[in-house]
Amino acid sequence: MAQIWKFDVKPSLEPITFKAPGLGKALFFGLQDHQARVWMKIKPGHPEVERRIQVVGTGHDIPENWRYVGSVQDGPYVWHCFQEGM
Repeated sequence: MAQIWKFDVKPSLEPITFKAPGLGKALFFGLQDHQARVWMKIKPGHPEVERRIQVVGTGHDIPENWRYVGSVQDGPYVWHCFQEGM
């Protein structure tokens, strides 16, 4: 059985690494309570897996060959989320 967990993210020049059991695909990127978050599929009871996410602003370099997850508008800024290798 799978579940969806949320993880806090922030814009960064470097990818952010997450670990969780059976961590898989990022499903949604959005704001909740003024905090950028990404919701990802996990599988409880499975071995821990690492996944990398990067959040960049409009006009900044984006990671090549990473999957686009989504974008959010936060006041005057728009952030774009990418996941490695999915």
